Amino acid sequence: MLTLGSTLAKYLILVAQINLGGMRTKFTCEQRQGEGSELQTHSSGIRSCFRKCDIFWVGKRKKDGSLDFIAKRLLVAFARDLYHDFYPYYQRVLTLLISLLSAKDADVLEWVFMALAYVFKFLWRCLVRNVNVVFDSLLPLLSSSRPQYVNNFAAESFAFVARKVKDKRGFLVLMLRTLETRPQSVSGCGSLLFEGLRGVSGQFHSSAELVLTLYLQSLGDPHVPTQTLYEVLTHVVDSMLAGIRRNKGGLFWKCALDTVSLFTQSCHEKDQCELARKALILTLQLILRAVTYKNGVFVEDPQCLVVQLVALLRLPHSTLPDSILAVVIEIGALLLQSEHVRLSQEHASLLTREILSVPSPSLLVQFVERVFHYSGFESLVLPHVLRHCRDSLATEDGLREGLCLLTKLVLVKAPLCSSGVDLESWERYTLDFDRIVNGSSERTFPEAVLDLLVSDSSVDLVERQHDYLHALLCLPHLKPLDEDRVAGLLKQVLEHILGLLRCCREDHSVVRSRESHEVAGTEMDVDVPSDEEQRNTNKRLLFVFSVALEVCAHMLESGPLLEVLELGVVEELLRNVRDMEFVHLLRTLDVLLTSLHLRDVGGVFQGDLFEKLFHELKVNLSSPYTDVRLVTLHIFSLFERSSTLVLKEWSMFGQCLAAESVLPTVQDYRDKLQQLQALNYETVASSLVRNPAYSQTSPVASAIYRFRVPSVPVGAEGYFGIGKVELEEVKSHLRGGRVENHLGKKNLSSPDRDSNLDLPVLSSRAQHDKRVPLRYLLGVLFVNFQLLWKPVTRLVVSYAHGLPSAEFWEVFQEQLSLAVQGVKTPVESPTPTSLGLKCDALNDVYTRLNYLDDKPDYVNYRILLWNAMMEFPEVCEQKNRNVVLLFLTYVQ
Repeated sequence: MLTLGSTLAKYLILVAQINLGGMRTKFTCEQRQGEGSELQTHSSGIRSCFRKCDIFWVGKRKKDGSLDFIAKRLLVAFARDLYHDFYPYYQRVLTLLISLLSAKDADVLEWVFMALAYVFKFLWRCLVRNVNVVFDSLLPLLSSSRPQYVNNFAAESFAFVARKVKDKRGFLVLMLRTLETRPQSVSGCGSLLFEGLRGVSGQFHSSAELVLTLYLQSLGDPHVPTQTLYEVLTHVVDSMLAGIRRNKGGLFWKCALDTVSLFTQSCHEKDQCELARKALILTLQLILRAVTYKNGVFVEDPQCLVVQLVALLRLPHSTLPDSILAVVIEIGALLLQSEHVRLSQEHASLLTREILSVPSPSLLVQFVERVFHYSGFESLVLPHVLRHCRDSLATEDGLREGLCLLTKLVLVKAPLCSSGVDLESWERYTLDFDRIVNGSSERTFPEAVLDLLVSDSSVDLVERQHDYLHALLCLPHLKPLDEDRVAGLLKQVLEHILGLLRCCREDHSVVRSRESHEVAGTEMDVDVPSDEEQRNTNKRLLFVFSVALEVCAHMLESGPLLEVLELGVVEELLRNVRDMEFVHLLRTLDVLLTSLHLRDVGGVFQGDLFEKLFHELKVNLSSPYTDVRLVTLHIFSLFERSSTLVLKEWSMFGQCLAAESVLPTVQDYRDKLQQLQALNYETVASSLVRNPAYSQTSPVASAIYRFRVPSVPVGAEGYFGIGKVELEEVKSHLRGGRVENHLGKKNLSSPDRDSNLDLPVLSSRAQHDKRVPLRYLLGVLFVNFQLLWKPVTRLVVSYAHGLPSAEFWEVFQEQLSLAVQGVKTPVESPTPTSLGLKCDALNDVYTRLNYLDDKPDYVNYRILLWNAMMEFPEVCEQKNRNVVLLFLTYVQ
């Protein structure tokens, strides 16, 4: 009997009263008797009612929004009041609702979700009795092919039913057997199991401890597909880490550690040993997953975890294989380094000692590599590492493994300098083997490292590049060392490398000669390597060369360092320094020269050296890459700081370096603009006139002057002018501002006359000096920061108005041509290729030193240059032929 006071009866009457036009007559309920009577219900009546309700499903398929309210309410009423009679139609209703989940209408999705939720809520008694069939029908909602919100909703809704299942193990086995054939639903089932564990307000459910223990201990159940269960549990743990508050996660750690203890005990039983070990490692991996989350933020009681790990480490090595100990060590390393884990000094020392006592050398190396950043590394770990290296001297392989470990250590603690700026703050990371008592070996570890650098021929260096790199990188940090022997070996290594590089160039010439003979139809019986092999060899040699020079900069005194310079190392660096694939060579050049500057070595920073450097590196001032500009400016600034005259008032390269050193950010760009403003043409011209460091006797000015073609007029005396131009006269013109109208001027600028000042050119050297800031400003336009473009463009325009036209256009046209070439053949930022070395640490440091973060936009750069040209049309008119050619290219 169903009274009119029931929910279903109310909605049936409501449906009858709603004006649905022609649809109303189709839905008239024939079971209603007279007023105040009861509504008879039975199977035939329900079937008839569902046939009458077909109009709602059809309307829903046709997206008839007018039926949303009625269909939802009526469906819920059937499920609530007639769930026994409704259940036979459950599969049909579920299939229809699932088909509607593909809709894009938010109202439809809301209707479906509410309907499903109420169906699971009111039919749970029937669903639990047939959970096998029900779960199989639900699985499509948990598939990874469905959107994440559908997976989450299905898991949250059906979790209410899953908690009612009494046979938890049977339900788990059912799920895992089903997933073996339908693995796409693994993540959804993981969410389902977690929702069964989750309570309210980020806490576990009251029944979670029993269920979670069952899940974890099932990893050791031989009747359960273990790997599938582990995959599901990884998703359970991931959902738990995101859905349970940190201070409420103690239940997980209790269940997990209890399970570890259970499996550890089973490892002593012969008949269960293999299965228990497999289950133990899977449980530990789940714990590792939880410890790794946000750097240990979910670890609630690390002391208990440490006690359990120590217990595992103290077991006989025959009980636990290396695969289990490796996971234990990884968990321990994370606990020691995590910023969110607070371990007492006692527990940290205990854990470290137990891990370091593991007999496996490979596991020791694994632990040491993971705790380089541990605050107690120097006191607890480093002495053990040094003893391990000392004991490894018995074999050559042991020596190389120990040296490789130390290389990784020093690259973390004292990495190679990225520029000369880093050299001033660089500190050695002392590896003092004096504190380690020698064993049976007759030689110390530092002596063994030096022996690796001994070679009879250059061929030996090519074959043992790994040994040379490891030895060179560790050398500055080792104690004790014979300094005289170190200097001799470093010089010998550099001589061998220089010889090999010369041979590579000669071989390249032979290849070219052979190709020309092949074109001519003749043959050459010469066995030379291919271009690719030669380039790889050359690349590795240059890296060894770079590392050896930096080691010299760190270790050698002034005298030996000058001897190294006399070998021709600077000339060799300059051969490849402009290749963006070898940026590390530019960095090495900066480090080497900075080292000489810090040692105050006299006689190095002279005009001849600056001439060589400026000839090769001047194009770097307008490079698209920030690091290239920065390092190049630092190199040039060393010559200014090493001048015999103290530059108290102004330093040209130093000012450019100061501007480049300020990052182009919203917070700092005003400071950068302030530094850039000092590079305005009039400011630069005035500063050069006032500063005696740029006189004719200055090594910087003398060297720069060699690159200028126009000759100085006869009778020029000193730097301050031609024909004795008075300084006060120049200052008055500078103070008076512009005296030349560029749109109507009669006397245009020329190499011998600056018509802006209406005076003879102050000095040819001064004019060339002024082009240095111009080159740099044109490079700043590559910076991807819009707030800089207009101010920098105005500064460039000041040079167009101030410099002689030929002087300005020579520099400006270079950048225009560069922009055109960059647009024609887009050049991506040079990505350093790996050296292909066996040691990943060496490959990583090579990549770091050659990495350039900038991504030049040549299209935008060309637009900026063309926009700037509108501000100096008189210069463009003089260079009309060049402009037209560039413009035609631009139009194309």
